[in-house]
Formats: sequence, C-alpha cells, structure tokens
Amino acid sequence: MRNFVAVAICLAGLIVFSGCEKNESEKEVVGSKGLGLWWNHQMFSEQGRGFILGFTEIERCETLYELKFEYQIDNNQKIIEINLIDKINKGKCPQFPSGGWGDDGGLCSSNGNVFIPENAVNEGKYKFTITTLNYTVHSEFVFTKDKATLNIPDNNYFSSSVKEVVITPKNLLFGSIVFSGEQNMNYAFDILEDIRNLGLRDTIWSNPSVFLTNVDEAGKPVITSWPPDYYSVPILFSMTCEFSTVFELLKEHYNKNVVFRNIGLWSSNGDQARFDIYEGINVLYAK
Repeated sequence: MRNFVAVAICLAGLIVFSGCEKNESEKEVVGSKGLGLWWNHQMFSEQGRGFILGFTEIERCETLYELKFEYQIDNNQKIIEINLIDKINKGKCPQFPSGGWGDDGGLCSSNGNVFIPENAVNEGKYKFTITTLNYTVHSEFVFTKDKATLNIPDNNYFSSSVKEVVITPKNLLFGSIVFSGEQNMNYAFDILEDIRNLGLRDTIWSNPSVFLTNVDEAGKPVITSWPPDYYSVPILFSMTCEFSTVFELLKEHYNKNVVFRNIGLWSSNGDQARFDIYEGINVLYAK
C-alpha cells in the first residue's frame, strides 16, 4: 500500500547542512544526524484513510524546525522512497514549565509528517528508503490486507518505535449510545434493531484500540455502566448502506427520545457523527 525512492540532489554553490545551524541560502540542502519514526494507520483525516509517518530529529537543538519531506512510490518495482528536502525555521524552542518533568535545557526535537494514502500502495513487500544529505537507510515495508510491518536493519541513523500496525477494515460502523436509567435500555435496543432492519450485520472486532466501542476479548460488543445510573450500549456492524442513511435513522431516534445523553457514530471509511445534549447534532462525511 505505499512506496518511495531517495535521491539527494546537490545544486552547485550550496553548502551541505549539518547540525542545528542553518542559513536561508541552505534551505534546499538539508541533512540530519538521525531520525526516529512513529507511524500508524488512520481512518479520520482530511486526506482519507492512509498511513501517517511522523519523523523526529534525534538531535535536539535550541531552534525548532518543521521537517519537510517528499516521497515517491513505484508499485511496479515495489519501492517507497522518502527524501528530507527542507527544514522550516519555526523560531526558538517553546518554553514549558517543568511541572515535574525536568528541565529540557531550552532544547527541542524538530519533526515533520508524511501521509501516504492507503490506495497508493498494494499488498506485498516494498523496499523502503529514507534519504538525507548525510545518509541513506534501506528498510522493508510489508503490507497485507490486515496489517503493515516495518523491518529496519541495524543502523546508526534511522529507527522506529512502531514495528507493526493493524489496518482497520473498511465498512465497519461503530459507536455508542449513552443514557441514564436502566429502564431506558429498550430505547437503545430499538436503535440497534432498526439498524439491523437497514440490512447491516452484527460483527465483531478484536482490535478495539482504534474504536470507542466496548468489546470483550473476542471482539464482541458489551454494555457498560457507571454510577449513579449511566449506561453505554455499543454499536458495531458491518455496513451495507451509506453512512448517511444510518445517520438519518439515529437522528430520528435522538430527536424523538430525550433519554439519550449522547450518541457517537463512526465508520472505518472516515465518517463521523455525534448527537449531544449540549453540543447538538454534528456530522462529517468521508470524502
């Protein structure tokens, strides 16, 4: 599902950047003493479903820079290449009260992100290359339908705090119905039954970390409660209709029954809706 190639181009007369100091004339020639990576698969973003790669400079400096990258993907050769192409000066590092965390010495770590759309890569093994003016590191990305894995060989410049992420399948509908009073449980059950009548199917999902839905170890939804008398009934279905159809159904129930404190509804395609006694009704459809 993703790809890139890395080639650094030095224009004549420019000086190779190294360390924390950087002149405006050196803007297009950037280097790095090392990069760390945190990455994940995400559903909710303006770009849609995809992989977010967050890079952080290992070296801490008195000036904060926004790291700028460009990437290329070759799905025929199975290559993903990422190049560090710029560092935007954001001024001196922000100062925060220690608050028990200790003194940072006025230093901070520069960072920048790359977003790779899910449909930009296919299943299979990709050669994954990170290039700056100081080094090139070759790794391997493996994409399957269910997960993505990053294998980085031992090296002195590039590492990742994440090795593997689960890829949430498309067309999952999930959320929760929150209300007070056990006697109102049937109002929530009526919503679930009407969702089923739309043709959606009950399902399970054993990776609840990406959801706000309560499930047991097998991935089956479970009802939760807390004092003094609040309940949350989970929503978890395989979608067989448009998110907007389910949204209109829930809006009808919400407006008709004042027992609901809030209802959260999401789809793994990137749709979001919320019904709240304080904030009203809001919906955002995936592009």
